[in-house]
Amino acid sequence: HHRRRRALLQEGDDDSDFATLPLHGSVKEHGYYYVDLRLGTPPKQFQVIVDTGSTLTYVPCSDCGSQCGGHTGAPPFNVEDSTTSEKVNCGTEDCHEGGCAGSDSQNSQCVYQKSYAEGSAVRGRLVKDVVNLGGGYGDKAVVFGCTTKETGGIHAQVADGLMGLGNGANSFQHQLAKRHGLRDAFSLCYGGFDGGGAVSFGKVPQNSLDANSLDPNQQNASLSVSLLKYTPLVRNPAHPSYYTVTTAEWRLGMARVAAEGDFSGRAYGTVLDSGTTFTYVPTPVFTSFKTLLDGHIASDKKLVPVPGPDPDFPEDVCYGVAALDGENLHESNSAHDLRPTEKTLQNFFPNLTLAFVGELSLNLPPGNYLFIHGKIDNAFCLGVMDNGESGTLVGGITTRNVLVEYDMDANGGGGAVGLAVTDCAAMLAEHGTRGGGGDGANDTNSSDATKSERNNNTERT
Repeated sequence: HHRRRRALLQEGDDDSDFATLPLHGSVKEHGYYYVDLRLGTPPKQFQVIVDTGSTLTYVPCSDCGSQCGGHTGAPPFNVEDSTTSEKVNCGTEDCHEGGCAGSDSQNSQCVYQKSYAEGSAVRGRLVKDVVNLGGGYGDKAVVFGCTTKETGGIHAQVADGLMGLGNGANSFQHQLAKRHGLRDAFSLCYGGFDGGGAVSFGKVPQNSLDANSLDPNQQNASLSVSLLKYTPLVRNPAHPSYYTVTTAEWRLGMARVAAEGDFSGRAYGTVLDSGTTFTYVPTPVFTSFKTLLDGHIASDKKLVPVPGPDPDFPEDVCYGVAALDGENLHESNSAHDLRPTEKTLQNFFPNLTLAFVGELSLNLPPGNYLFIHGKIDNAFCLGVMDNGESGTLVGGITTRNVLVEYDMDANGGGGAVGLAVTDCAAMLAEHGTRGGGGDGANDTNSSDATKSERNNNTERT
């Protein structure tokens, strides 16, 4: 199993310290992205899925046995083996996420139970121990879960556990900020089709160059990260741990898909959810999107609708090459131009523009709403799904090669999300460690759409 070098902290001034670690995984191979987390003393390494839809971080506990899955094969966390481990009792400030087991609540251990929208569940007890983020950050104490029972997809997944990056007092990044006086901010940058990317704690430097300036002494803080544009977070009393924003408009090419009124007022509004693979929109938005895309495909005459890769999801919307004479297809160079690949999608599909309140507009290539079919060569499927009467979930597929910064100290403490199209591999190379890249090229024909990837890991409340 992969055991990768860890990123070192980049030294900054005052509260501008930040740490950038490599992400691994992809939509195609895993349906999620994960980071290698080192816990305890001496440190033990675990693969944990980064999830902005959850607030608890957890890994399997040594007394879980067969109640936990085999995962990566890494030994489970053993409290007895770590010299820095402390148990978390009920009634203490550290018992954020948990309840109490037993009648003597003051001395009993803090326990937790979580269930997820796709039907899996996890339970265990909270512990306090150090996490090692490398470099100047060194070892920082955090509270996390030591799991004693897993069910459903969590039991079956390869990753060992989860890093809860939601908006809550016990979430990983908020603990780092509150306990250790760091900026309450983190960012995720998911790589493209082949995955990888970076997760940063604190604020990553942005490109500070004024293009019109002639000052030769101008220092640029970042070559790989453009100046981010921000949209304010919206407080959501029903789902306080979600990162909710206000969508102003979607466009497909030049055509308007939907306006602010089509997104607002529905369930939870627009939620940025890194733990969900695909993007889910209300039925009227989906219908408009599909109608416009079908119209584009029909008038362009290069592709035709094809059946989806998974019989369990017959509603999948997919497009492939019209049947051409086999001999010509292989011998003619021009015929190859008629077959879309990951690199040529823009010759076949329009870009998608997502606009948010606050003059924030993201112009995204087709790879941010399409996934690889996997069963039919050169076919791609729509990674934007019908969410019925529910709200909008912007999943990992739509933020590939986009830096998404969650800054809870911005906007007068109300919080804001900053976004910019970014080459995530270049960002990791500049701000992470040497050799901290992702998993390299994967088999381009492996299906993007296995059932495990449909997991909608947003917590139920």
